[in-house]
Amino acid sequence: MYVRTYWKCVEDKLTNKLMAVWQFDLQLIPDQIVLDAPQCIESAITDDGLDTANWWRANQPNDEYRQVIANALSPLDSWCPEILRWGDENKVLVEAFVSDGTLEGIGIRVDVRNIDRESIASLIQLVAKLDCQIYVMETQQIVSPDVDAFLPHLVRSKAVKFARDPKGFIERLARENVKKQSDGHDVADRPL
Repeated sequence: MYVRTYWKCVEDKLTNKLMAVWQFDLQLIPDQIVLDAPQCIESAITDDGLDTANWWRANQPNDEYRQVIANALSPLDSWCPEILRWGDENKVLVEAFVSDGTLEGIGIRVDVRNIDRESIASLIQLVAKLDCQIYVMETQQIVSPDVDAFLPHLVRSKAVKFARDPKGFIERLARENVKKQSDGHDVADRPL
């Protein structure tokens, strides 16, 4: 399970590679399972996050997927042997989670502080070449690899709201948390 692998690597390396507020987090879903996506997504949600290994286990791409990604984004050194990385941590980062030679997931982080339309178009083309759909972690929605379909999700994201106005975002979050506490709701139950 790549979720466990990811967090194990984080613990092993004691690194600060956790997602920042200005990063927009995505997962790729193989086209073959999109019809069954609601059941696949529901069964993939764990206490540790989203475990996409079952999505990929029966839908392994050919070995060329690494080269397809490398043609679009430069390979990066990995801080964990089971995570293959391409792109730029300050723009678009693609990570493939591999266990015993089996692809278990492809995650994407978009740094909204440094993104441009050309980078988004390249990302969308890459997703299409990989025969995948985009799963938006924040909204739990599936988006086709189409710039016009993807952009509204990006523009309305918390990452973009934070990047546009960090102070205002934190102040709104603090006000919402104070209101939740005064209403008797546990602040920890509320996602960022």
